[in-house]
Amino acid sequence: STWGKWQNAKSPSAVIATRFIKDTQYMGYIQVGGGVPGYDHHPAADPVRIRVVFDTGSTNCWVSGIKCTTGACDGLQKRNRSGHASLYDPERSVTSNPTWRLSHPQWNNSEHNISLLEDEETLYEPYPVHIKFGTGEISGTTQRDTIHFGPVEVTGQVFGMIEKEKGDVAE
Repeated sequence: STWGKWQNAKSPSAVIATRFIKDTQYMGYIQVGGGVPGYDHHPAADPVRIRVVFDTGSTNCWVSGIKCTTGACDGLQKRNRSGHASLYDPERSVTSNPTWRLSHPQWNNSEHNISLLEDEETLYEPYPVHIKFGTGEISGTTQRDTIHFGPVEVTGQVFGMIEKEKGDVAE
């Protein structure tokens, strides 16, 4: 199994640069989504690189989504408008499930030869999520997409896409 190989490794599989914040958080970058190749006069979009808190005490993965305008998202929206993608937008990821797949059903037959659904993969059904922390709260919906941690790729990862943030959650 993969776990057995990883546990027996003599050196790390990847080194991910992190920043220690306020003596409580490790922050670093992950890459979310598959991006979009240019097509039908639409420009290409790269996968988005997002700064996250690596919370070793949590089982959840959260990323700030394009609909988020509150809390730290306000600054990220300004950065997005300046041409530096900082918020996850499932419409700009060919690997997002179900967003891209539902809005582009013809893509499987396109010249780009990108298979949207893996063998036996079905359309993911997002659900609302909300969580309170000691310093604030976040809410949004779940999404399924590809995430990269350094050179490590995780396909079909379900995560919370933040649409509303209150308090000092990730500022």
